[in-house]
Amino acid sequence: MVSEVFDGQAVILNLRTGTYFSLNATGARFWELLANDGDVARAREVMLQEYAVSADKLDSDLSALVSQLVERTLLIARAAP
Repeated sequence: MVSEVFDGQAVILNLRTGTYFSLNATGARFWELLANDGDVARAREVMLQEYAVSADKLDSDLSALVSQLVERTLLIARAAP
C-alpha cells in the first residue's frame, strides 16, 4: 500500500491489487491521522476539534469512508478487543 497527500487531496494505491482511491481534503486528513496511529476513534476526536461539523455528521461520513476503504482492500478492519 502506498499513499500520497498533495494539494489537500490523497491518492491511495494497493500495489497488490492495483486498487486506487482518491480522497478530498477531509478524507485526506482522516487518512493522515490513521497513518499516524491507526486508531479511527482518535482520528474522529481530532477531526471533531478541527472541523465545524456535528458528531453525527462526522460519524456518518467516516463510517461511509471506512466502509469504502475496507471494500476496496485499502484498509483492513480489526476486530474490537
